[in-house]
Amino acid sequence: MSKYIISSQNSNKTIKNISLKDGYSFNPKNKTGKYLSINDLVLYDPEQIQRILMKKFLMRYKKLVTVVTIVTDNDESSDSDYMICLDEVEKMESILINKYQKHLNAKLYAYFLDNLIKTGKYLEMKFIQSRMFRDEGITR
Repeated sequence: MSKYIISSQNSNKTIKNISLKDGYSFNPKNKTGKYLSINDLVLYDPEQIQRILMKKFLMRYKKLVTVVTIVTDNDESSDSDYMICLDEVEKMESILINKYQKHLNAKLYAYFLDNLIKTGKYLEMKFIQSRMFRDEGITR
């Protein structure tokens, strides 16, 4: 898909074909969660892209941490509950590495990746502990 800019100088209008590669494309929503009448919006300002991605990532990360906390605090959590949480952590790592890495600065990227890795390791540790306690018949 080509991008075009219309520039007007005096009464002359010219169309220029431009090629911008490092933009972030998304469909904007309003506060109620409904899509706006804009089908596709592309941002090219790195600060705006980073702000949007941080907000999007943090919202998703908070939900993940809430679910991980519920699963790890519940003594009756099943193995499948832990596996679902581990899959979600891996999915977020993949999104961060493959989609967001080029748009976030190195410091933020490293911070988010480090937090996801720590969350995954914590979840694995709690999963192993729960299986050990369950196998030995020990209640907490």
